Amino acid sequence: WSCPNTGHAYADDNLKQLDKLLSRTDYEHPKKRKFIKVSPDLLQEGVKQITAIASGHDVQGFTTCNSTTQRGINGIPIEQKVGGASGEAVYDASVNVQEWFIEEIHRKCKDRQWQLNACGGIRNKLTAKYRATKPYTTQIQLYTGLVLQGPGLIKKIRQCLAENPHEIH
Repeated sequence: WSCPNTGHAYADDNLKQLDKLLSRTDYEHPKKRKFIKVSPDLLQEGVKQITAIASGHDVQGFTTCNSTTQRGINGIPIEQKVGGASGEAVYDASVNVQEWFIEEIHRKCKDRQWQLNACGGIRNKLTAKYRATKPYTTQIQLYTGLVLQGPGLIKKIRQCLAENPHEIH
């Protein structure tokens, strides 16, 4: 649902498609865990729309965020015309979207027990700790940081989280 190659993911037609997709997966895969991965291009209104749709389905949570289609910001070259950009360039936007989901869950959806999977620009132990210790966040997802720094990054993150896990705020 966050693939940058699918066009504008949050148009009304696509929200209807999300609802249909979730209905189908509720029926065909009732015991599978379902997370909706969203783009860092998502606006706060989109968070409200997605949580409203998800509340009618068996969704366990949300992954914030994947790749962006924005160009000319945070070092993303304007020349790159197709596909998405990820890594450090999407960190700030991913944090914003994660915080909007936290607000929305806290404001209206506390009884749902939704979880957040933080991803997007997590590149070192401090960015991992900052994202992992946010409310409702139960896991983090690494990609670019892991590719650039190797598997040793995981050990550093685990050690950092073990030391005063909520101190970073």
